Amino acid sequence: MGGMQGGDAGAALGAGQASGAAAGTGGQAGTVMSGGQSSGAAAGAGGGSSGDGGRGLFDVEVRLASEEDPKAPSTVGIVTWSTAAGTPTSAKIQFGLTTEYGTEAPVDVEAEGLRTLLLGMKPGRTYHFRIVAAVGGQELTSEDFSITTGDAPAATLVSILSYAVISAEEREPGFILTSYWNEAQKGMVLILDADGDIVWWYDSELENGVGKAAISADGRDVWMITGAATLNEPLLRVGIDGLGFETYSNAVGSHDIVPVEGDVMAFAALLSAAEVDRSGQTRTILPPLEVSGGAPIPHCNAIAYGRASGTYAVSNRGADVYLFPQSGATPENTLLLSDIVGSIPGWDGIQHGIELLSNNHLLMFANQEGASETDPNQRFSTAIEFDLADGTEVWRYEGNELSTNYGGVQRLPGGNTLVTYSNAGVIHEVTRDQRKVLEVTTNEYLGYATWLPSLYPPFSL
Repeated sequence: MGGMQGGDAGAALGAGQASGAAAGTGGQAGTVMSGGQSSGAAAGAGGGSSGDGGRGLFDVEVRLASEEDPKAPSTVGIVTWSTAAGTPTSAKIQFGLTTEYGTEAPVDVEAEGLRTLLLGMKPGRTYHFRIVAAVGGQELTSEDFSITTGDAPAATLVSILSYAVISAEEREPGFILTSYWNEAQKGMVLILDADGDIVWWYDSELENGVGKAAISADGRDVWMITGAATLNEPLLRVGIDGLGFETYSNAVGSHDIVPVEGDVMAFAALLSAAEVDRSGQTRTILPPLEVSGGAPIPHCNAIAYGRASGTYAVSNRGADVYLFPQSGATPENTLLLSDIVGSIPGWDGIQHGIELLSNNHLLMFANQEGASETDPNQRFSTAIEFDLADGTEVWRYEGNELSTNYGGVQRLPGGNTLVTYSNAGVIHEVTRDQRKVLEVTTNEYLGYATWLPSLYPPFSL
């Protein structure tokens, strides 16, 4: 591969642990409920709608994560519990705004205290929940309990101007995880639900903002990487419950980070890329690049992992996109996107977000590829899809928005595409025939954004 020097480096990556997102990180729960009796913010309803077979057999404690750390979201519930019937072989917690519930939190039966998280709850609402557990060949159902979430974050910290559903029938409802990388609210990470409500947030306090926040494949952690354009900074990690914050001084990068498997993440640095796990072990996957003078200075600004092919793609702004196997890049096994698709004058190597699709296609956010029909000097950003088998362009979307920095694309399970115009503070969800079905707007500079079907793994993206 042109522009590379050196070989693979770094310690062997640990296999990691995948004990389940429902367990989250450490911490103790507070409000005690036995057989449906309770006090404080969480209340037992007495069991009227919970069914037979488990009434009075469950001891339950529940509290908000923000009661353990004020920085944690006040919309995350932490439930620890046991049953007098014995140790469960499997279990789940059903929860929702009514006793119809509607959402299920998986329980890791190996977790201490059967600690389980209630995720995706709206601020300032009362939620009902009950436990369904398999014990000794029987299914037991607890009484109905409730918990009231705290207030939404102040608008000075997190703000969404509009969340406009243009076609409810065609959109793909889910969660959107994003961040702010510049201006007043830089450093904030947030998750929107399918109604546009902010259901999770965290202030990283990164001076240069957050370029990307990503949930690990095992669902336990939210990783954050700086939004600095020309500076590597340590990675940050916090539990999905908003607890257990950690800084990784030995793993420095910028712009982009993605889940691989278990607790392993892959991230871009300015002139290289690497993997890291929860314990902090790292492995170089793209050795340091050689750079020449001139402006803008090339730097790695996006990374993608294709699970189906076991392939990485790394975008180098002002240069190219490198494609190589998960084992790591070498001059012999690395392909250049420009060699596959040919010269594209409008693209000119100025791209950011990329995604490798399971059909051997690549999605790319080309920052200045589009141009106005009436004014050629007016540039627009474009989402482009290439077939990597022959380099042909098979799809594009031009949303009449411009983001000279960042900008991302993601193909959703049903075929729609999420397009993020970071500097414009705009997100579009569009159909295969380029029709916009959702538009999110904010007055801040967005980092990369990720659509999620659920806040519990497996995410099936």
